[in-house]
Amino acid sequence: MSDDALDRIAHRLIRERLQPELVRTPSLSALVAERCSKHRMDSPVQYAELVERSDEEVGWLRAQIAVPETWLFRYPDSFEYLRRWVVEHRHRWSEQRPLRILSIACASGAEPLSAMIASASALVECGLDPSMAVRTVQADALDPNAAAIEAATSGQLPRMALRAELPAWAQRWVTMHNGMPRIDPQVRERCTFECGSAPMCLLQRPAAIYDVVYCRNLAIYLNEAGRREIGVQITRLLAAHGIVLLGHADRPALLGLDAELVSLQAAPASAFMFRRRHDTHAEPRPPAPSSRGGDIAAAPNGGGSQATFLGAQRAADEGRLDEARTAATALHAGGAREPALLHLLGTLALAAGDDPAAEQWLRQVVYAEPNHDEALLTMAVLAERRGDMEGGRRFRQRASLGAGGES
Repeated sequence: MSDDALDRIAHRLIRERLQPELVRTPSLSALVAERCSKHRMDSPVQYAELVERSDEEVGWLRAQIAVPETWLFRYPDSFEYLRRWVVEHRHRWSEQRPLRILSIACASGAEPLSAMIASASALVECGLDPSMAVRTVQADALDPNAAAIEAATSGQLPRMALRAELPAWAQRWVTMHNGMPRIDPQVRERCTFECGSAPMCLLQRPAAIYDVVYCRNLAIYLNEAGRREIGVQITRLLAAHGIVLLGHADRPALLGLDAELVSLQAAPASAFMFRRRHDTHAEPRPPAPSSRGGDIAAAPNGGGSQATFLGAQRAADEGRLDEARTAATALHAGGAREPALLHLLGTLALAAGDDPAAEQWLRQVVYAEPNHDEALLTMAVLAERRGDMEGGRRFRQRASLGAGGES
């Protein structure tokens, strides 16, 4: 296969802000051969010409390299806390000024639809009738893969879009048909799907209009310039007292937002939710103090205080990665071996660009907890990044099976 043609295609994908090491792998040659066959092209040079002029084709390639992983109510803690946040801020929205949600890289649409349903269910709890509650929420969802956008628009999500028991508050708007989840048309109509890749598709949107911005597990695939460009757009688009939801592989610092965003302290660490540093009214009032039996404690450090897992996680969420790594490493040295701690050490290594160390930590996670889907999916990305597509496929299959799905 022509190296020149592959280089042209790789450069086109790099211009889309993908990391160079992701596109310069043996898998690109296989993808190009597959598309040449589909388009009945005799030469990869012809396909390179198509890629250079077709955003849709670039979107397809990007989706194969930065494989979308999403399902309904993934990160369940975040949706439970979103509902609480909506109840606390109910006075801010109406049918004339709806709660606005942005989902960047939405894949097949499970994420924005989940956010719509969680928000509408919270408004029902506030006393709105279900139809009015849905009309008080609006979601905009973006993805570079035209096929994913078409699937999302249909509202007919694939079987694997539901991997756990449906929350009781969601059952009004999600039904099952032949084993596949179907979204209520009224919800679907309030979610606008657009084919486009960030940050370019964000540039023309009005500033400060989104109350909730999702950008989950995208930064891991992008180069530094792409991550920071998206970070600039997130802060521009986020409304006053709005919140940002990231993924397990992301931290504000990766998007250049460590000085701008802080974690919502009342939210669980597993929700990965953030607010602007100066928006003191962006999060609900904390619950009454209670014992934190879930903390992972190490021996007291030199300052006389105990290093806790939640403290290490909070430092990581706030972009204080060196502090988080020091605390997490101390916990591990003190004998703590809980999967949550091992996973934190893995994501910190990933954020530092140390893929081998990240993989070592994540292997310990799945040894201790074989069905830890977040660790498995991150290991899939790391395997694919070094060209091991078969290894990546196996990790993804294990994640889907462990989540109650099927291969």
